Amino acid sequence: MAETYIEKVHIENAVLDIGEDIGALVIYTGQEMLGKEIEVSPKDNQALRIHTAVLERKVNGRTFFAALFLELPKEIILL
Repeated sequence: MAETYIEKVHIENAVLDIGEDIGALVIYTGQEMLGKEIEVSPKDNQALRIHTAVLERKVNGRTFFAALFLELPKEIILL
């Protein structure tokens, strides 16, 4: 059976596209959040929600569970 994107342990580098009015957000979670979606939106426009999944990542031999938002307008807030 093929491994799904969420089941895969991610070891690749994350590329952030930040600067001026663009930032990035990393939300660290526990393993129980693996595969679940986290949503964020601008303070004044919750219709523009952006979501990403919590994935397992390995960095320098350590395991983390995190949701990565690689390119966000700086006014984004957590829902």
